[in-house]
Amino acid sequence: GLHPWGWHLTSVLAHMAVTYLVYRLCLRLSRDPWVALASGMLFGLHPVHSEPVADITSAQEPLSTFFILAALLAWLGSREPGRKASGIALALACYAGALLSKESGMMVPAFIVVLAWIYADEDGGEVSLGSRIHSALMAIAPFLVVTAAYVPLRIWALKGFAHSVTPVPF
Repeated sequence: GLHPWGWHLTSVLAHMAVTYLVYRLCLRLSRDPWVALASGMLFGLHPVHSEPVADITSAQEPLSTFFILAALLAWLGSREPGRKASGIALALACYAGALLSKESGMMVPAFIVVLAWIYADEDGGEVSLGSRIHSALMAIAPFLVVTAAYVPLRIWALKGFAHSVTPVPF
C-alpha cells in the first residue's frame, strides 16, 4: 500500500541477520575477530546488496543466503564433540529452507565438500587422499538425501504450475 515501512523494516532486519551470519562464519573460519568484523562490514555495506534490501522482488536473496550461511555454521558446529546429531539436523533443516527459498541453496553440499576437505586434518596430522574423499562424501550424504527429495517435488510443482496457467489468446 502507501505505507511500506513494515516491508522495508523486515528487509533491513533480514539483511542485518545475514550480515551477522557472515561475521559468525568468518569468525569461525579465520578465528580472528578483526578479519571477521571487516568481512561482515564489507558484506553488509557493499552497494551490491542494495537491490535485495530495497526491492520486494528480490526478497528471496537474503532469505536464501540466511539459510545457506546458517546451514554451513550448523554443519561446522556439528564437528564439535557432543553436537553431531543436533548440528546435522539443524544444518539439514536450514538446507531445506535454502532450497525452498531459492535454487542457489543447492550450493550448500558443494560448500560442505570444500569445508570437509579442508578440515579433514583438524588434528594436524597427515590425511590421505582417500580419507579426504571419504570424509567429504560422508559429510554430504545426508544433504544429497534432502536434495533427492526436493528435486522431484520441485519438478512436480513446476509441472503443476505450467498446467494451471491459462494461455492468453492473441
